[in-house]
Amino acid sequence: MGKRKNCEMAHAENTAAEAKPKRKKVKKVKDLIKKLPPGYPVSRIMVKGATEDVTMFLNEKDGLAYFNVDGQVGAYEARNINGILFGAAEAAEEEEEA
Repeated sequence: MGKRKNCEMAHAENTAAEAKPKRKKVKKVKDLIKKLPPGYPVSRIMVKGATEDVTMFLNEKDGLAYFNVDGQVGAYEARNINGILFGAAEAAEEEEEA
């Protein structure tokens, strides 16, 4: 193939790539968990659609997220956590009573 043919093909590929809308990188909860500082107040997490009451985020390492659960340490696969409710659980309960 000649140089001109290669240039035309490269130009066509670049033009097609530019025409595609740029997709934003999808952020996942596991990416958010990696950024949380230890001791961050969390009142509830959703794991594969089921809710789990927790009191604080402890740490994330090797794909496992550790939370305080009634004075014990609960380990969850970060990729299976679908949602997080931030804040202390006591504060949420006090608001409901008021």
